[in-house]
Amino acid sequence: MGAFAGLFSFIVWTFMPPTPIAAFVFTPFYSMGELSGNFGSVLICFVPRILVGTVAGLSYKALSKAFPKKNVLCYSLSGALGSLINTFGVMGGIWIFFGNQYSTIAGASMIYIIGLTILTSGIPEAIVSALVSSAVCKPLKIVLAKNSVS
Repeated sequence: MGAFAGLFSFIVWTFMPPTPIAAFVFTPFYSMGELSGNFGSVLICFVPRILVGTVAGLSYKALSKAFPKKNVLCYSLSGALGSLINTFGVMGGIWIFFGNQYSTIAGASMIYIIGLTILTSGIPEAIVSALVSSAVCKPLKIVLAKNSVS
């Protein structure tokens, strides 16, 4: 699923960029003047999104061993961690591969841009992910448990 989300993002940023001035960050096939994407663009597009499911699954596994009777807590935390890995992965990738260029076009330092993105997008997305993870996983576990008995 993460790879498909990355592919969708890659296609959108290549052919219909929501913000053309920043498209080079997400696709190597887009350039604007001296700014152009590279292999780092591909990594930013795919790796954080692939890691969402991996981190959520591994963290749930670890948390459910540490807190065996606290399924809702485990679902919520693993959903939030999966979401945050995407935020930190994308913003960290931008900082590593395009920090100077991105801060130049944004007109602000990368620390400010990353902090603002985490506050305005990353934390709200993590909260929603925590709530949705619990809302979906708790009933799903009950249904799967009933189906495995019959």
